[in-house]
Amino acid sequence: ASRDEAALNDFFSRLLKLLFIIILPVAAIMAITSADIVATIFAFARKVDESSRENIAQVIFFLALTLPFRGLDLTMTRLVMSLQKVKEVVVYGIILHVLITILVIAGVTTYGLNGYLLAIVAGYNVLMPFLYYMLLKRVAPQIQYAAAFRNSSAFILFNALLVPVFLYARNAWMVNVNPWAVMVIIPGLYVACIVVFNRVTNYFAPLNILISNLTSRK
Repeated sequence: ASRDEAALNDFFSRLLKLLFIIILPVAAIMAITSADIVATIFAFARKVDESSRENIAQVIFFLALTLPFRGLDLTMTRLVMSLQKVKEVVVYGIILHVLITILVIAGVTTYGLNGYLLAIVAGYNVLMPFLYYMLLKRVAPQIQYAAAFRNSSAFILFNALLVPVFLYARNAWMVNVNPWAVMVIIPGLYVACIVVFNRVTNYFAPLNILISNLTSRK
């Protein structure tokens, strides 16, 4: 039993690492380049005014902030389902989405679009992790959640520090740069930072192995 518990915790920790190393950079790049994404999509749409473009970029930015926890939601749902706790997952899902709906209605009624975006971020980034923690403590108390997240804490912090740096660089030095170029430069530099961090810390070993195999073939 102790061997099974150790294997489950190891699997959970590796699963979180895989999720974070994929979805955190994607979410960060989406948030940083939200205005450029909109400018590229509507490059030839003259009927879309500047105000509408700014609103769409704002929506993309805030939705990007919820991507990591949306991915975590999907992963945790599959994990709990694999433990044959279908009833608990259904009840959790109903409670979560009812509460998010209440948040959205209150936000839209009070602050309009900004209220909606803030409600979505609060719902997925605060409410959802809390409810999932309560659910998993009930259905899978053998999983060491704190240890698993602690193993990814440095990577999460690194991304949290990178985002404002890249946002500042984008807004200060790339204001007049073609959006297509920005959407190549920013992701390229960001991914390079992630690769260097992973190389130094060996956060996600399979990525280092893959890169080593690719470079050794050359």
